[in-house]
Amino acid sequence: MKPIGTVIVNRELNNMQMIISYYPTNKENGKRYQYLTCLYPLGFTTDLPVCFVNEEDIELIAHTGLETVDFDNFAKALDEYIKTESSNENIEREIDMSQFTEL
Repeated sequence: MKPIGTVIVNRELNNMQMIISYYPTNKENGKRYQYLTCLYPLGFTTDLPVCFVNEEDIELIAHTGLETVDFDNFAKALDEYIKTESSNENIEREIDMSQFTEL
């Protein structure tokens, strides 16, 4: 899992994008992706499209976002949650976000 703020080159679109979220679901086709990205350096706005991206869509990492102990712990918990969810879709779990941030 790449940290939020990581700037990638999208293999299919041949442009730079920044990771802004994890495991989004495309409402049009119901498919879940690993990342949601916005165009770099423009950032997220309602006027510009966002992209659904998987690891195989990444051609190059231009910049890696901030990695901290909180990020590492969050990434592990999120990966475990996704594995549990995919193996049994009837299980409803929430990740306790308070363990990863002081906000």
